[in-house]
Amino acid sequence: MNNKGLFGGVIVLIIVAVFVFGIAIGFSFNNESIIPEVICENVDQPMLLVEFLEWGEYEDMPHTAGFYYNVLNFGNTEIKNVKVKCEISDVNEVLIKEQIFNIGNVASNSYEWQESTMDYSGNSFEELGVCYLDSADGEYINLIDRLDDLE
Repeated sequence: MNNKGLFGGVIVLIIVAVFVFGIAIGFSFNNESIIPEVICENVDQPMLLVEFLEWGEYEDMPHTAGFYYNVLNFGNTEIKNVKVKCEISDVNEVLIKEQIFNIGNVASNSYEWQESTMDYSGNSFEELGVCYLDSADGEYINLIDRLDDLE
C-alpha cells in the first residue's frame, strides 16, 4: 500500500470519528436535566420599556437640546397616552431641567422611535441627560421596575 492510500484512509477515519463524536455530543445536550426551565408570564397588559439612546445640543439651534429614545411595548395589548420624562442634571445629579413629552399610543408588540426637544442653554459636556417612562393610561408593567426581579 502506498502513502497516498494510507493518508486518504486516515483522513476518512478522522472525518467519521468527528461525525460520530458530534452526534454523541448532540445527544448529550438534549438531556432535559441540563436545559434550564424558562418561566414566562402570560399577561394581557402592556409591558413598556423606554430605551434611552442619546441626547445633546443642536449645532444649528444652540438653545435647544434633543433627546433620542425608543418606547417599546412588549405586551399583547396597546397602551394609550404614554408620557416620557426627560431630565438634564449636573455631574452631582442636581436636576437642572425636566420636561414631560406626550408620546400618544403604542401598539402591541411594537415600538415608537422618538426625537423630543426642549429649550436649554448649558454645557452638554458637563451635564447628563436621560429619559424614562413617566406614565400611561390603565395598568401596565414598566420593565425597568422589574429588573430587580431578575437578580
